[in-house]
Amino acid sequence: MNEDVLIVGWREWIGFPEIGLPAVRAKVDTGAATSALHAHDVEIVTRDGEHWARFIVHPFFRRHERLAVTCEAPVIDEREVTSSSGHTEARIVIAVMLRM
Repeated sequence: MNEDVLIVGWREWIGFPEIGLPAVRAKVDTGAATSALHAHDVEIVTRDGEHWARFIVHPFFRRHERLAVTCEAPVIDEREVTSSSGHTEARIVIAVMLRM
């Protein structure tokens, strides 16, 4: 077996340290070019003349409390995404490093 190959399951815990997100449960899709992050209260803010996305993520549950993390990341694109039910919406695209 090649030791350089990382074997992952269909669901894994990943974190996004650059935006202060400790851990989220992710579904692995080897054929996807991009991924979606379930975020709430998404807004665009301007910082030093650049557009940033500010949003809230509920990364995981602790026994009886629901953690909410406010994150910010530079906006690199905005795309129209159509769901399987035919509903189209604009989505913000960010690029952040993940830790598995």
